Amino acid sequence: MSQPERSRLQHRPLRPELVVVIVILTTGSVALWLSNIRLNRALREESARLEGLADLVEEAEQRSFSRADFDVARGELEQVLTETELRVRTLEAAADARERVIARASESIIFVQGSYGFVEPESGRPLRHFYGRGGRPLRLPDGMTMVTTGGDGPIVQILYTGTAFVISGDGLMMTNHHVAEPWEFEENAQFTLRAGFAADRRRLVGFLPGLEEPIDLEIVATGDGADLAVLRFVTPTALPPALEISDEVPHPGDEVVVMGYPAGVEALLARADPNFAEGLLASGPVSFWDVGRALAVGGYIRPLSTQGIIGQVTDAMIVYDAGTTRGGSGGPVLGLDGKVLAVNSAVLSRFAGSNLGVPAAAVRRLLASLGPSESR
Repeated sequence: MSQPERSRLQHRPLRPELVVVIVILTTGSVALWLSNIRLNRALREESARLEGLADLVEEAEQRSFSRADFDVARGELEQVLTETELRVRTLEAAADARERVIARASESIIFVQGSYGFVEPESGRPLRHFYGRGGRPLRLPDGMTMVTTGGDGPIVQILYTGTAFVISGDGLMMTNHHVAEPWEFEENAQFTLRAGFAADRRRLVGFLPGLEEPIDLEIVATGDGADLAVLRFVTPTALPPALEISDEVPHPGDEVVVMGYPAGVEALLARADPNFAEGLLASGPVSFWDVGRALAVGGYIRPLSTQGIIGQVTDAMIVYDAGTTRGGSGGPVLGLDGKVLAVNSAVLSRFAGSNLGVPAAAVRRLLASLGPSESR
């Protein structure tokens, strides 16, 4: 081909048919490329599904429940049931222990009634209420009753109740110092003592559950710095078993049972048969002493028990949340083994639910200090 002909061919424009063919080929290549991408993706997804299926099959095989698996599961279940049963039995044992402690100790808890007044040391004349015309007591502007050592008005007499418990077979019992000698702790009594008068005990008696007559009590010893006192029956009498003083220190969280006569005769009357109280009061007011004896004759001298948890333990005091109130002072704080852990002493009025007891260690020290004549 000559040079002019080649030059003519190079400058000839592309025919439309050829352009169409090129476009078709290009489009087919792109479509093939995209199809290849989709195919690879589908292969990868299918591979993942196969791997997932294999995992599921393997997991299912691992979860298959063979005889050995059954034995293991049964053993684990039996262990759980055993632990649950043990916990239930522990709770039941604790409840049974509380009932046994209350039943065994109830006969040894004494209801204490006492009274005291004041005398002029030089003359020995008692302090009396000052009565004016018409036989009515005269009162000061602040509402306080006027008193005097002259005249023939009623003798001033402060009445109170408390709790004690038997600690030996020869008639010794334990209570609080403020139950044995309350004038040492009462603010108004201290005011009277500072005015020059002396305290004068009028009467101190104790009622044992099941006995109809009160028994006179006397003080054997008081605690040196601890709110404790040892009492004794003046008249020998058959006594219930003594409560054992614990030689172990309790721990926070330990359960305790507090027993005593909180709220005194009022609580005993409230717990008595309504017909008994109505019959007792039918003929008019009854004296403090007559109510105590009537309750004894009716068989209503029984201690109240409350339960709680120890919150704090120190050398001087044990704190617990078992409920009590005035009149319950001097009662035993018992562990679930029936031994005395403390002597109930005070209520924290500004911290509801917490009460204080003197530890058993202080009780043992006081008892150890008694001489032969005192401890007989």
